[in-house]
Amino acid sequence: MNDDKDDVVVLHDASTMQALANPSRMRILATLRVRGEMSVGNICKSLNLASGSVSYHLRLLESAGLVRKVQHPEDGRTSWWEAVGQAMSPPQAAQEDTAAVGEYLEAVSNTYREVYGRYLAVRDTEPAQWREASMNEDCTVCLTVEELTAMNAELDAVMQRWRHIAQGRSDSSGRRHVALIMQTFPWLP
Repeated sequence: MNDDKDDVVVLHDASTMQALANPSRMRILATLRVRGEMSVGNICKSLNLASGSVSYHLRLLESAGLVRKVQHPEDGRTSWWEAVGQAMSPPQAAQEDTAAVGEYLEAVSNTYREVYGRYLAVRDTEPAQWREASMNEDCTVCLTVEELTAMNAELDAVMQRWRHIAQGRSDSSGRRHVALIMQTFPWLP
């Protein structure tokens, strides 16, 4: 991932990655990214979580620099929150805390599995055009490290182009938020 993207939070320390190694915190952060500013009550309703639990997770995410409290112009008595950045990237350097990176990547993997599972649970009720337009594809390719790096840069550029096109749009006029999950890694049989 490129560090120059201002909406990508690069996770530089173990404590930040450990703060994310929890499925509820990952869901809260993802919800704030997709929906924008939300009150604790709205987060609770959206995710079916208790307010004490949401408040606890928000404080941990705040201390990790991933969310922040915001002032709502119409509701000064309620606690409102927003995500910092729209994407995350773990550090790529080999000298980073590998245990913390491993915990973070495991939490990400579990979150992806849960997100896709929620979609599959309602897939049959989705409009046919959305089911047909969705994609679930994988392959293996034989590459050198240099080729893998080049391919990742190309895939990242495609994702960034579409993120830029969709920036600031809402779920209206037939638009919906769509999950785009990319992973490349050495295949192990």
